[in-house]
Amino acid sequence: MERIRKVNRMRSSELSEAEPIRKIEKLDNGLRVVTSYMPQMHSVAIGVWLKAGLRNESRRINGISHFVEHLVFKGTKNRSDQQISQSIEGVGGVLNASTGEEVTFFYSQVPRDKFALALEVLLDIVVNPVFKEEYFEKQRSIVLEEIHMCEDRPSGVVQDMINEVMWGKHPLGRRILGTEQSIHGISRKDIREYHRRMYVTGNCVVSVAGAAEHDEVFAQVAQHTRDMPRSGRQRFTRVRKTQTAPAVLVHQKKTEQCHFCLGVRTFHREHPDRFGLKLLSTLLGENMSSRLFREVREKRGLAYSIHTDIDRYVDTGAFVVSAGVVIDRTKEAVSIVLRELKKLISRTIPKRELGRAKEYVIGLTKMGMDRVMAQMLWAADSLLLSRKIMSPEEVIRNFQAVTAEDIQRIANNVFLEDQLNLAMIGPISDNEGVVKWLEL
Repeated sequence: MERIRKVNRMRSSELSEAEPIRKIEKLDNGLRVVTSYMPQMHSVAIGVWLKAGLRNESRRINGISHFVEHLVFKGTKNRSDQQISQSIEGVGGVLNASTGEEVTFFYSQVPRDKFALALEVLLDIVVNPVFKEEYFEKQRSIVLEEIHMCEDRPSGVVQDMINEVMWGKHPLGRRILGTEQSIHGISRKDIREYHRRMYVTGNCVVSVAGAAEHDEVFAQVAQHTRDMPRSGRQRFTRVRKTQTAPAVLVHQKKTEQCHFCLGVRTFHREHPDRFGLKLLSTLLGENMSSRLFREVREKRGLAYSIHTDIDRYVDTGAFVVSAGVVIDRTKEAVSIVLRELKKLISRTIPKRELGRAKEYVIGLTKMGMDRVMAQMLWAADSLLLSRKIMSPEEVIRNFQAVTAEDIQRIANNVFLEDQLNLAMIGPISDNEGVVKWLEL
């Protein structure tokens, strides 16, 4: 068997207890394996990642990626649903999965002597699900209840709404869970076809971090993926820039707070300004020292929670401010957010404030790399969606290199009045009036 290997080795004098020995190798069937060897750890984190998510769905089968994620746990050619869960939980491990816009991944963390079992179980559910009729309808009902549960949470609904405003008819504007109509319309044939098309070797990365050596991992992955269909990566619809004016979506509903999201499109996940954007987000709303937390919550008591988030995709991205605020002071809260954006555009960040933001982000980066789960997630996400896996040192150097002028330049590029989007849920009905709020 041909083995294509890339090895990231460090001399023992350079290797701290938290830094892994990372190796990347490709099976001759196209599946990639990345290991982050951390011999000092007592556990192993395993992830099977697939480039299959919301972006790969048509409107008719919206939600199918998440539906498949549910169904693969309900039995394989080799195990029943109870055997799947009990095999991992019975040894003190965790087993779970997640579906997003661009990926679906299955993961487990177990004591290191149970690594082989966990890897086999994860690959079994990914490669060999049977999609029995009896479980298909039950899981359909469960997914529908999950949709209903999310609809009862205004803070979650407004997140779906801002995506709808920003991305429109593009798949990114739809819901990861799907809709009642789309879930009712998905058949077992659709499920099998989607699994056959998307769960293929060229679309998959297996990532393992912790006390498991690379050669053992590679050999077992090869053994358990012999029956996995061989195919390349699947394409998706790329985003086109079409917005020419501010956009608003208001959902009138009787709520205790008014929940809103203010969002703008940004740049793709590999853009060189991504480090500056992360620092900008930190300065604005990622912790209790941030400007929005101080202005909106601490000074005026308008919100319990206000924060910023960055969404990073292969070809685009988004920056979103989210808050739940006092109903009759919603306009004031939006105005304060816009004022803080304008400050970032017109004024250079003080050196001391930027320094604190860097220390915060760098500290989180260092602490996160102490965990096997974080190492597994980092390697898998980077290998599947990016061109390279950056070391923590590279990441830190990039953050340290960001200047106050970079932050101001990025703010001027992304916070444009005609690119603003606002989604709101609460006892507010005047869409046209709300649009007038969006003036920088």
